[in-house]
Amino acid sequence: MARTHATLNKVEDRCTYRQADAFEEMRKLVKAGRRYDVVMLDPPAFARSQQALAGALTGYKDVNLLGLKLLKPEGFLVTSSCSHPVSEADLWKSIRLAARDAKRDIRLIEQRGQSADHPILASMPETRYLKCFIVQVL
Repeated sequence: MARTHATLNKVEDRCTYRQADAFEEMRKLVKAGRRYDVVMLDPPAFARSQQALAGALTGYKDVNLLGLKLLKPEGFLVTSSCSHPVSEADLWKSIRLAARDAKRDIRLIEQRGQSADHPILASMPETRYLKCFIVQVL
């Protein structure tokens, strides 16, 4: 699908594609010294239940740590979670812990949730599950 969209947008000559385990690939890129202006992280749900929360928070911290290590100074990290048991406060704490371990100062630029095509029902709190933070490395 990515190749098709690149062709439709006439940018196929500027695109490269890889299929890999995201954690392994990001570790390789960090080790190779690669740095980017923007890193976008949109992992699958790490926690589908409250029992999986502790492991999910470790996963979010690790993926954000790698993302932060891949950023140039003044770069932007866009990081998301679709795990309902992970609250906005939990995700923000994971990002802050990752920044501490990466020895990077960050500032919150924007915090977002789901768009109108994913309605939040008052009677079903689990429908508020999408969270997104945009931070900048200082």
